[in-house]
Amino acid sequence: MEKCQNCGSGIGELETPYVWNNRVVCRVCHSRLKTNGGEGKGMRMIVAGVVVAVLLVGLGAAVMLGGVPRWTTKSKVESPTAVIKTPKRGRIEGSAWITRNDGATNLLPGLRVQLLKPSVDGETVRLAYTNAMKGHLKNMEEHYAEMARWQNNIGGGPPGTAARSKLYLQEIMAKEEVIVDAAKNLHHQQDVAEVYDVLEKSVPSTSWVTTFGVSPSFADMAALTAAIPFQVIVDKTTVMEMDTGVEAKYEFSDIPAGRYYLYAHFESTGGNITRLIPLEVANRTSLRQDLHNGTARAIR
Repeated sequence: MEKCQNCGSGIGELETPYVWNNRVVCRVCHSRLKTNGGEGKGMRMIVAGVVVAVLLVGLGAAVMLGGVPRWTTKSKVESPTAVIKTPKRGRIEGSAWITRNDGATNLLPGLRVQLLKPSVDGETVRLAYTNAMKGHLKNMEEHYAEMARWQNNIGGGPPGTAARSKLYLQEIMAKEEVIVDAAKNLHHQQDVAEVYDVLEKSVPSTSWVTTFGVSPSFADMAALTAAIPFQVIVDKTTVMEMDTGVEAKYEFSDIPAGRYYLYAHFESTGGNITRLIPLEVANRTSLRQDLHNGTARAIR
């Protein structure tokens, strides 16, 4: 005797067995299943089973790959966080001293040290050249005035005064030609050191006072330098400046990488010394640059 695979009751030999979803059921269960819509429910159960299986397979694959998938009602794309790079800066430090003719060394506290841009505009250069020419004109005026004084009061001065005067005036005129030629070749941007060299070459080797055999004063010695007309270049290109401390030391920090000139001019009754040193500042680099006779660009 067969049994109903739904209710478990026996199906008599004279009763007709029914089949429901490939299973043998009795007449009563077949009628009830058909009336209650068991066919639709069975299909829904099959579909639901397939969906669950697919989801489980996807979850298992995600776990094996090291993550669990997340589902959201709206996909969200996050923009990457911007990385801000801190500018890398450099540093320059050093000490300042001079060595005199007798071999003695003197520290230079209070020396103004300046960091300059490597180039300057042509108009500023033209102004520096003009100031140098004005200095020449002043020297010549003072010279002529002194010549007149000597001729009126001392009968023309010591022997050789007229010859020395002529040589001095010839030198002044030659120095002016240096500036005139340089002014003809002005560019939009000029190298700072090249401008200084032109001004230095335009400075007379002697003052009008020495022409007459008189020891020059401090003011006269100070005039025999390119520092005076060069000051307009310094004012225009300075990016950092400071005075050396009591131990004659200086330090510039947080300097953007690039090319610079280190400038310092020292004057005393014994003469003048100018430093104009090219430097290359690199990222996160500390340079040491001492200021002494060996680093001078001009000594007078």
